[in-house]
Amino acid sequence: MARSVDPEQVAARREALTLAAADLFAQQGFENTTAKQIAGAAQLSSGSVFYYFEDKRAVFRSLFERDIPASRELVDSADAVVVSGQ
Repeated sequence: MARSVDPEQVAARREALTLAAADLFAQQGFENTTAKQIAGAAQLSSGSVFYYFEDKRAVFRSLFERDIPASRELVDSADAVVVSGQ
């Protein structure tokens, strides 16, 4: 029987890896950060990065995808201020 996947657990682990990567990329840079370091910082096994993401670049992209809604909101609110003349 196939093992069932808990979507909430998948989302939580992807988020943990993304946040850990954000800290490490900021401290060490993308090139100097390993997948093993990301997994360790997220308190997951070293293979977790490649289970939840295609590669390290996909983890990096997830940082931007995570911030798209907040960025859109900032742009929309700035546009509203410009349009209203304030």
